[in-house]
Amino acid sequence: MPLKILFYNVIFLLNFSIEAKMLTACIDHYPPLQVLAEKPYGESISALKALAKVINYEIEFVTGPNFARCLKLLELGQVDILAGLVDNPKRREIAHLISYKKDTQYIFITRADENDIESYQDLKQQLIGVTENTLYFEQFDNDSSLKKVPVKDIKIALRMLIKDRIDIVITAQEILNSLLSELNIQNQIKVNAFTYGLNRNLNFGISKLSHIHLSKIEIAKIKLAAQEGLFVKVINQFIAEHPELY
Repeated sequence: MPLKILFYNVIFLLNFSIEAKMLTACIDHYPPLQVLAEKPYGESISALKALAKVINYEIEFVTGPNFARCLKLLELGQVDILAGLVDNPKRREIAHLISYKKDTQYIFITRADENDIESYQDLKQQLIGVTENTLYFEQFDNDSSLKKVPVKDIKIALRMLIKDRIDIVITAQEILNSLLSELNIQNQIKVNAFTYGLNRNLNFGISKLSHIHLSKIEIAKIKLAAQEGLFVKVINQFIAEHPELY
């Protein structure tokens, strides 16, 4: 084989190897889990970077307008991985799920001058903002008697709440804390006594249509890192380094 052709073949193989080691993740603006910036940061970003390092991959972040769009890109194989997925049969159809941390409890937010939400029954007859494709909890998700209003994200939901277009927003405390200063609504809303604890884990979801085809050894490395608490450790480190988000 001529030396010139051999040289170009080597360059091609090197380029292919580099491309094959790139992991693509979809993120939307969802502080403190994911903050869109020139260099994205957040709890999920830190966990995804740690995962890539465990299997010796580079990681590239693709931005989506909301979680629903990122989930669709994962389903189509246009991105390789998402963080923060709740396990359910439908998601297992589109992705390989790897658990990495416990989920946090939900809080119920209303306008400050409204009656308190003290039980599940108090949700009846209320307009409840729900983000698309979010799994809340089984009783709520399957309850067709509730008046659920689809919203694109929690920030929009909180703005709708203040404008009296919905009555309740469901989210996690850390998500609310990250948005309060940005929206300046501290005196207009309240967190109610009723909460819902979640006995479930959050997962990395690796698209079944992904081009990367992680090996059994690589999957085992990710699972071992999760069992050893690596992803919780980097998330806790992020929290300690960014108190302004909490």
